[in-house]
Amino acid sequence: MMKIKDKEHQFLGFKELEELVLEFPNDASLGRYIRQLYWDALIRKKNTGLLDQRFDPQTDWIDATPT
Repeated sequence: MMKIKDKEHQFLGFKELEELVLEFPNDASLGRYIRQLYWDALIRKKNTGLLDQRFDPQTDWIDATPT
């Protein structure tokens, strides 16, 4: 689950993405906010046992940047 403002979401639909794009018009600030949502959700999953405890976001990160 991701918490955006005061609501919890399992996924982001077009409406939620549109709200974020309008709230964060700068690409860098939008990316920073989305990454923070991701890491917060990952930590919550790990802390509640919903994620394999062997997962380490620092060492298991896969760079998905196209080359």
